[in-house]
Amino acid sequence: MTRASEHSTALVTCETTKGQIVMEFFRDWSPLGFERAVELFDRGFYDHSHFFRVVHGFLVQFGISYTTDKELQEFAGSTIPDDPVNEDLAASFEEGIISFAGSGKNSRTSHLFIAYGAIPSLGKMPWETPVGKILMGTDVIRNLNGEYGDGAPNGNGPPQYMIKNGGIEYMNKKFPNLDSFITCSVDSDSDDGNGAEEKADDDDATNPDKAKDEEGEVDEVAKNAEDTAVVARATAVDAKERLGLGNGDGNGNGDGGVTSNVHVPIMAAVLVFLAIVVTMRRRQKKVQTKMG
Repeated sequence: MTRASEHSTALVTCETTKGQIVMEFFRDWSPLGFERAVELFDRGFYDHSHFFRVVHGFLVQFGISYTTDKELQEFAGSTIPDDPVNEDLAASFEEGIISFAGSGKNSRTSHLFIAYGAIPSLGKMPWETPVGKILMGTDVIRNLNGEYGDGAPNGNGPPQYMIKNGGIEYMNKKFPNLDSFITCSVDSDSDDGNGAEEKADDDDATNPDKAKDEEGEVDEVAKNAEDTAVVARATAVDAKERLGLGNGDGNGNGDGGVTSNVHVPIMAAVLVFLAIVVTMRRRQKKVQTKMG
């Protein structure tokens, strides 16, 4: 069972030779396709593989791995049944949509493509039912090297059988400018859509050094706030003494009306100080809770 088995969505973050991309996969779009794609990413199948077919204005394709794991290669090469065509998704096929690149009925294996735009011919066949989309890094996909274009006879791209037979050495020698994945990681989200936020909280809770650093930052900010308030109060009092202002009776008699103007910076400083302290203490309490 993969980590995606009990979740409805999955975020896949990949470092590539052009930058980072984040893909989001949806179980309800394509249940079987979701399971296959997420498991392959989770097991590192796509790591270091090339975007071997980059046709700007059409699509970018990948899915031929250089892994030496024979069991993984066998799994990736096995076909899965088609998922039902989602008419709504097919009608809105647009830039960034991710789908399997099949060759006919029940032909999906490991090949995926990312659409460069709303291509009318894409997404109509069962094996091209969308499984996800680019969540972040659309600019990275747009900038993938496309100088070789499609495979023969429509372009000068690498023949797929040669990628399989020659491996990464062949690709680096014959197509040195093609971009590739570096590594990918999977973060399966819960049904409420808060997986990313929960992961961030979990990371903090399981990293005591980070929590201690945050606690130190809280103490330092609070101390600076206290020092600022003290300086503000001292400055205001000094100004009052230099002006020779009295205290007044608090009702506007004598010089009380003028003195109240001097009290303004004092009260403002105190209020700012209190607001900062309250905020910092709340954050400190949160940090301590995570450490506990």
